Parts: sequence; C-alpha cells; structure tokens
Amino acid sequence: MKGIIATLLMILSLPAMAQVQKGYVKSLGRPGVKGAALQGVSIRVRGVHNAVVSAQTGTFSIAMTGKKAGDAYALQSVKKAGYELIEAGMIGRNYAFSPSVTMQIVMVNSSQLQADKQRIENNAYKAAEKNYKAKMMALEKQLNAKKITAANYEKQVNDLQKQFEKYESLIEQMAEHYAKTDYDALDEKNKQINQLIENGELERAEEMINSMFDPTEALKKAKEDKQRIDKQLADANALMEEAERQRQEVLKRQAKDAEYLYQLFTIAYSKFEIDKAKEYITTRAELDPDMVEWQIFTGLFYLEVMGDYDTAMMYNNRALAASQKQNGEESMQTALCYNNIASSHYYKKDYQKAISNFQKALGIWEKSLGEDYDVVAIAYDNVASVYKETGNYNEAKKNLDKAFEIKKRLYGENNPSLATLYNNRGGLCEKQGDYECAAENYSKAFELYTALYGEQHPSVANIYNNVGGIYGHYKDYDHALAMFAKALEIWSTTLGDNHPDTRTALENIGEVAMLKGDEQSKKEDYAAALKSYTLARQSYVNAFGEANRKVGLAYEYMGLTNVYLKNFKEAEANFVSAIESHSKAPDGKASHIASLKETLQVIRDNMK
Repeated sequence: MKGIIATLLMILSLPAMAQVQKGYVKSLGRPGVKGAALQGVSIRVRGVHNAVVSAQTGTFSIAMTGKKAGDAYALQSVKKAGYELIEAGMIGRNYAFSPSVTMQIVMVNSSQLQADKQRIENNAYKAAEKNYKAKMMALEKQLNAKKITAANYEKQVNDLQKQFEKYESLIEQMAEHYAKTDYDALDEKNKQINQLIENGELERAEEMINSMFDPTEALKKAKEDKQRIDKQLADANALMEEAERQRQEVLKRQAKDAEYLYQLFTIAYSKFEIDKAKEYITTRAELDPDMVEWQIFTGLFYLEVMGDYDTAMMYNNRALAASQKQNGEESMQTALCYNNIASSHYYKKDYQKAISNFQKALGIWEKSLGEDYDVVAIAYDNVASVYKETGNYNEAKKNLDKAFEIKKRLYGENNPSLATLYNNRGGLCEKQGDYECAAENYSKAFELYTALYGEQHPSVANIYNNVGGIYGHYKDYDHALAMFAKALEIWSTTLGDNHPDTRTALENIGEVAMLKGDEQSKKEDYAAALKSYTLARQSYVNAFGEANRKVGLAYEYMGLTNVYLKNFKEAEANFVSAIESHSKAPDGKASHIASLKETLQVIRDNMK
C-alpha cells in the first residue's frame, strides 16, 4: 500500500512555526514627519504573566502557547512613559491570532498630542470667530440699511450665537480626532480589503480589488518597468540617480500589486477556485523573481496544493539563489529554502538529495536557534521520514525520537503539533511489520488532527489512507476499502481530482478491489478496481499528458483488470495504449515495453 508522509513546511517566517504573534510599535505620523519605530514599549496580553518589550526596531513577539490560528486573544496593557495609544479601544478588544499577520500599534507622544490638539483648537476657533464676525457685520449692515427689522435682527443674532456655542462643544473632540490621525496610513484601501476578507465578505473584497486593479496589466507593467530601468542603469552613470528613484517607485507599486494578488489568491483559494488561485500566486512570484518570500510561498503552493514537484523545485531553487545572495548561507530563509527543496526531492523519491538538503536546513537551524525550537523538531522528523523510505529504520527511529523529545519539552504530551510525529511513527512501525504499533500511533494522530482541523482536512485523509493500508495487510478488504474511500472523498474535495494524493487513494482502492476479487472471485470487485484505475489514469493524463510512465502503468492496471473480467478486447486496447505511453515517455524502459508486448501477444492469442 502507498502511504503519504505529511512533511510540515514553514511558511515564510519562523515565528509562524513557534506559535508567535508578531507585532510592531510606531509613533504617530504627522504632516511632514513620518512615524518611527518605538523602543521600550511594554505589551501585555490578558492571561499572560510576563510582558514583552519592543526592540529598537519597534518589533515584538508574543508567545501564544496553546493557541492556534484564529483563536481569540486580548491586550491587557500597552505602556511607555510619556506616550499613549491613539486608539484606547485596543485594550480589552478581542483579536484573532495569526502567525502571518503582524499586529501594528501606534502611539503618540502625550506632549505632542496636547500641543497638536491646542493648535488645531486654536485654528478652529480662529476660523469660527472669523466667520461669526463676518456674519454679525452682515446682519448689522442689513439692520442699518433697514433691510431687516430689529426683531428679525435679534432673532438671527441669537440663532448665530447658539450655532457657535454648539460648534464650541464639538471642537475638542474634533481636534483630538485630527491630532490622532496617523498620516502614514491615510490610504486605507488595503486595510478595508483585508478586513472584508477576515470577515468572510469575499465577494465584496473581490469587487473592490477588480474595480481598481488588473493582474495581467500589473505583470506586464512590472516587466516593462524593469526592462526600462535596467536600460537606464546601463546607459550612463548620469542617469543612476533618476533610475534609482524610479526603481523605488516601481518596487513600492509592486509591493502594493503583490498584496492585491495575495488577497485575490486568498479569496480564490478559500472558494476552492484552484486555477484562479494558481494564476494569482504565480503572477505575484513573477512580479519580482528576486523577492524570496514570494518564491517560497509559490513553491509551497505548487508542492502541496498542485502536486507539481518540478515547478515547485523551480521556485524553490530561485528562492534559494536569491536568499543566498541577499541573506547569506546561514540565514533562516536559506534554511527554509533547503527544507522546501528537500521536500520536492522527497516527493519525487530522490531520497539522497532529499536527506542532503534536509540536513543542511537542520544544521543551520540548530546552529542558529539551539535544539529546543519547533522548527528543529520538524527538521529531525523530515530526516527520519527519508531514512524510513530508504529502509534505514534505525536512523529513522533515532531522528524521530529526537523530534518527539523536543516537541514534548516544548508543548507537553498531547499538543496537536505532535500529530504528524505520531503519524510518521505509525508509518515507521508499518514498514517494520509491527501493525499493532502502527494502528496505535495512527489512532493518536487521528485524534489530534481532528481536534486541530476537524474531519475534512488532507491530514485526516492521510490517516484514513494509512489505516486502510493496515487493514489491507490483515486482508480485511472491506474495511480497507472503506478507509480509502474516506481518504478519496476528503482529498478530492480539498485538493482536487488531479492531485497526487487523490490518485494515491484511487490506486489503493483499485489494488484492494483487485485483491478482494482474487480472493472471493467477485466480478463486482474487479469492476470497482477498473473504475478506480480508469479515474487514476484520467487524473495522470490531465496532469502530465499521454506520454508519461505513470499513464502507461495505469493503462496496464486497467488491462490486467479487464483480463480478470474476460474483457479481452478492452484489455488489448489498454495494453496498446500502455505501450504507446511508455514508448513516448522520457523515462520509458525498453525492457518493460518488451514485456508489455509479450503480454499483449498472449492476450491476442487467447482471443483467437
């Protein structure tokens, strides 16, 4: 049976793996004065004993022990001597924990705030008084010219005085509002869009973006700008200053375009519109091939969602080259690139390259972070997975035990983050023939995965698939088929019909149905096997075209099943197609093709 090992990958940044809420504190931006990072701000979360303090860069990180993305948390206090929050309502308000979204806090110097409020109030009074006096003079002229009566004059003067008094009652509030306006953030479009997305109002967000942004035009414009700038930089040193100014403008616009694309990707992916999601995230990556984070995430999308390992490898290698150049060989981003490249090799079953790259990532993380860090545990688990596939079970167990030790020290015995380790330990036990141990660990993984994600998640499907393999070993084919069917349902819904995991479930169903048919001689079992192999073949064709070894193998399985069903004409057609696919495939083997031709001849002889 085929088993899928869920390899956890870090997305963009280490704090996401360590369950950390990132934040940034800045001073208020005022006209002509840009806000700056604030050091020494004390931030405390409700229910947490220790406060964190912002660094010189204004950044801080709050450990969210026991929380997962989407869980609520609240600020208890934000303090710095001589400063106050521009939005006091932040204290006590519930926020959704997100490892990838940075919380921004804006504070204002109390003396500056009072001075600005006073200045704004004074200016408001001056303007109001000027208007008041002008209206009074106009009324006096009308009275002197006898254009209005004395009674009418008195009434209008009283009305004007009341209006001025009402205006006075609002001046302080108005002054405070304007004195607390952050001029660094006056363009609120992106914030509005992100708020709509978080609230689930995806259609409104999409309409808003599409009304002002065209992804195709953005990519075209980015390429044109880059070509023009490169030419300007090469023309003469005299143009360097202007070209650099334009480059900064282009980079600023690209960052904004990239955010629109990521928002569109988020919307499309949330709606399971995978083709649209692929278009948006690929376009973002192509806006700037040197932007490491964009390449990393796109590689991850192609690896985990599309199952396109070659394209994933291309983006991962691009990210690695850019990270080595920008950050150096020992950086966290470079380690992440090695990890993701290793994952691509792992899925392609190139295990030597996989373990080499996993160990490079592990070496960097362990050197930089020490041992007791979540990502180090994941790296040990990844290395163990590769050793398991190569049959080196002793090394696999040693590395897996190391991962367990670290995770348990960090999170305790029953934390959901241990689910993958239990799943992988189950796979190791299964490889060693200890099916009772495998079932026990798969059960623990299932319990933690469902608690973390619910029933409809690819990781839960992976457990169903693995448990189906255990039933298959015991020749309990009915229960095996039930497990594979659950895995197929979840994978096809969440990942699509053309994902490798979906094909795995189809092939497993076909294999077990064939075995059940062999044992019980049931025609309906062979028919079920044929249906699964046919669906798997179509999925391979959609992904790779007809000229592919996997397509050829699917045709072979279809042909063999038709032989059991005594559908010799269909079996003949299947083996003809298998020979054609293997012959055109880049990795087609002559010896295998020759064997297929011999089988085809046997079928034709029997037909005669």
